[in-house]
Amino acid sequence: MKEQREHLTSPISFKTIASQKAEFDKIASSHNLTTGEWVRSILEMNKYSYGRIGEPTEKEIELLRLNKELQIKIDQHEVLTKYSDKSRNSLECKNIELQKACLELKANTTQLLKEFEVLNKNQQQTKIEKEKAEECLLKLKREISILIENGNNWSFYEIETISKLKDLTEL
Repeated sequence: MKEQREHLTSPISFKTIASQKAEFDKIASSHNLTTGEWVRSILEMNKYSYGRIGEPTEKEIELLRLNKELQIKIDQHEVLTKYSDKSRNSLECKNIELQKACLELKANTTQLLKEFEVLNKNQQQTKIEKEKAEECLLKLKREISILIENGNNWSFYEIETISKLKDLTEL
């Protein structure tokens, strides 16, 4: 613990009301910690509980997975379609059932291609939405910086809100 204290050089502070401070002090002392050590441990435990900027969203991951699955199905259907076309041409498709299967396969391939196009459009829309969200996040960071620079008499709730916003934008 002494080694850790020697390396701790940057204080972090926040304002709170007296009853909250008393509550925090009581919780910290029940764990044989100072209030600062207790707060630092809470912050350390929760620092990875938020998403990361730049990583694909769950929706994007799902769209990519669906795109891959559909592409595999399309490739399989194309191979089957080519094979069935060759078979049909060589046998002159006298068998009515084979003709129905060929038509069904072509219809399925067409449907899969349409679904693939829709997924691609959705993926592009998601990318645009992500870019817009990143722009908003940059604006929010600027606004938070301005708020922090200009604020002297903030209430506990205002500081807590600004702190949470700042933490979210730093991820």
